[in-house]
Amino acid sequence: ITVSPPQVPIVSTVGECEEFGTVAYWVRQVREPVRFADAVERADAARILEVGPDGSLTAGYDGIAMNPLPAGLSRAWVAGVDVDWAALLPGGRLTDAPTYPFEHRTYWPPARPGADATGLGLEPAGHPLLAARLTAPDGAVTFTGRWSVATHPWLGDHVIGGRTVVPGAVLAGLALHAAGPGAHVRDLTITIPLELDITRSVQVTVDPGRAVTIHSRPADGDEPWTVHASGTLAEGTTPPVGLGAWPPAGAEQVDVTGCYDDFAAHGFAYGPAFQGLRAVWRDGADTYAEIALPPEATGEYDIHPVLLDAALHATILTADGGAARVPFAWQGVHLTGIGATALRVRITRADSGTLTITAADQDGTPVLGVESLTVRQLPTTEVVHAVGWVPVPANAGEGQTFVTAPGVELRSAVGAALARMQEHLA
Repeated sequence: ITVSPPQVPIVSTVGECEEFGTVAYWVRQVREPVRFADAVERADAARILEVGPDGSLTAGYDGIAMNPLPAGLSRAWVAGVDVDWAALLPGGRLTDAPTYPFEHRTYWPPARPGADATGLGLEPAGHPLLAARLTAPDGAVTFTGRWSVATHPWLGDHVIGGRTVVPGAVLAGLALHAAGPGAHVRDLTITIPLELDITRSVQVTVDPGRAVTIHSRPADGDEPWTVHASGTLAEGTTPPVGLGAWPPAGAEQVDVTGCYDDFAAHGFAYGPAFQGLRAVWRDGADTYAEIALPPEATGEYDIHPVLLDAALHATILTADGGAARVPFAWQGVHLTGIGATALRVRITRADSGTLTITAADQDGTPVLGVESLTVRQLPTTEVVHAVGWVPVPANAGEGQTFVTAPGVELRSAVGAALARMQEHLA
């Protein structure tokens, strides 16, 4: 092997390269550590292109193009390096890139959200978001399902404060389904909104006393269940008064142009599946709206939750200052018609801030009524409604008197009270 001095500038990985043309230099290359990172810093180059059998050395460095050569040169060109493409690809030609984002199209059939579980001793749930139903000997009923934005893509269009949150209308719809025909939701309180950051297993449980709870936990693993909503169901249903003349006489029409862009600025980033608001009128404490089910909202429901959620969009549009609010407590939810794809809605705001909702189909026939809905303003930093721990000074109890029954120690009394509370909440 004939060793010759370099013909181009070289930065050595074993120090200075005065000995580059000698056998001693290559002996150092074999015997001493390769200072590749130091050589990269000494090179002080804007772009580095590694040419060789693979990219083992430069794999950990950003801005370094790898082999194969065309791919490496492409990355270098995108980074601003001038490349002579005619020399690399003789006969090639330039073409314009598309002026729109690349379209991602899936050619494989989507995974089924649920399957027939009768072979496992379960009953069909009869609901697009629930896969199975289990009835216990004591009469308690549990519905189960598994949700993600992959199996139910339309849920991914409901983004609040940067998080994909299951609408409160979905949870109210689950409670209505659990109530069954001829029954209604007496009350349902949402304590912690259900986020779809990962695939989640969902359970809706109805005990023999008609109490309903909605739980979820990650589908993979044995993490504890989180209670998102709880309430009670009751027999019977009271149809709301229908909506006759439409649009309402004397009501002032509100422009809905660009409203979903405005909603996003206040924390509600609704995707196409939830953009169902078509027209809004205002008359004192009453807000009227026309709602239509977008084609992206899939599934066959007694009443699609997107319709009920879109009805609340009108209250965001007409609220003072555009304050975004989320459902918190439902009372008296009655379903009297099924299969509607468009609604006329009247929402009445009481002095206390609660809402009364009446929904009818396009003929004015009653479909759904909500006697009272409490909404809460969207927090600026956190979406969930949760218990917050507030620090208490060490001397906070000074000057206070605690009274217990004769012969009962204070510590024992507090322990017993906490045990009863845990038993009640379990």
